Amino acid sequence: MATKLRNVSILTAGEAKGHNLLIDQTTLVQTLQVAQTMGRIKVTNGHGAQQVMDILGFVDNFHIEGDRLLGDLTLLSSEKANYVANLAAAMPDQFGLSLTFSGVPQESAGSRYARVTEIYDVSVVTTPAANASLFSAFSALPVDSVLNANMETAVTTPEVKKEELNEAPV
Repeated sequence: MATKLRNVSILTAGEAKGHNLLIDQTTLVQTLQVAQTMGRIKVTNGHGAQQVMDILGFVDNFHIEGDRLLGDLTLLSSEKANYVANLAAAMPDQFGLSLTFSGVPQESAGSRYARVTEIYDVSVVTTPAANASLFSAFSALPVDSVLNANMETAVTTPEVKKEELNEAPV
């Protein structure tokens, strides 16, 4: 069984805390373009995940709404992925997704803006640098409303796909 969480927040405009970078609309559009080219992006259990067992699922169906890049998170059936699904149900405001990417920053008026040319993964983390919580786009709604509208569980047939794993820069 797989669990799908619709419209999760992947990247939010504003400061990328601890990276001396800002995320702006250009960053969001570039990220959307790269993500759509990829089709789906693997989701890992924290930054620096190096084992295939640390892949929890994938994100697809990317789109921008306001100042956020959103997508649908599919969690595959594993102990770790089930734990993340349970966290999403119980406390979605206490963790989030963090995008690992590369690109040459653009400097303007004394600020550095993130530019995206390559995406490595999306990681489940306790404190994302350039995002808020998992459903932060819906922060004004009660948790139960968000989950009922955005979470579904489905039986899926495993898909075999060759995937090139890139080592993400720290």
